[in-house]
Amino acid sequence: MSRKFLTVAMATALVAGSFTPAVAHAFSSGSSASSAIMEDPNAPGTRNNPHTLGTTVRDGGWEVTINEVDLSADHRVLEANMFNSPAPEGHVYVLVNATLKYVGKSSEGDSTFWSTINFVTHDGVTVTESDHHAVAPDALNSLTTLYTGGKVTGNVVFAVPKENLTQGTIVVQPDLWSKKFFYKVS
Repeated sequence: MSRKFLTVAMATALVAGSFTPAVAHAFSSGSSASSAIMEDPNAPGTRNNPHTLGTTVRDGGWEVTINEVDLSADHRVLEANMFNSPAPEGHVYVLVNATLKYVGKSSEGDSTFWSTINFVTHDGVTVTESDHHAVAPDALNSLTTLYTGGKVTGNVVFAVPKENLTQGTIVVQPDLWSKKFFYKVS
């Protein structure tokens, strides 16, 4: 970790009033800034205690809702686009339907580009939509700018290992600087 980053992070923590002896120890021991301020691992929305489908989370200028998860979406994905290939052997297509709503106040709006939705397997491996390219039916528009009150709803597709599929979670990060929120898959 660079000295410049540490200085900026320590100053930010000091101004925000969160510079405690634990934070100082984390910085001096080389830990990352994000691990310096610990969160209860069993709090609602964490990987140990994921939200149920339909729960809306809010962080920064965004609200995100995971509406539905289809754990056996092979047929829907293959029908969505003639160029979609079957999921790799031992995998299945999973569709995640989500709504992103901009609730920030910027007159210039904000881009959905910075919002991420991923699948985390039971053994802790993150699966992204770019791991295996397929076009989702009614795909989520992740390249638009929304203004206060604007929202988009659509699907994100993942090729996920079949093993222990129902023990996985969905992880959402509303924007680049947001915390992560976890959801049950069913």
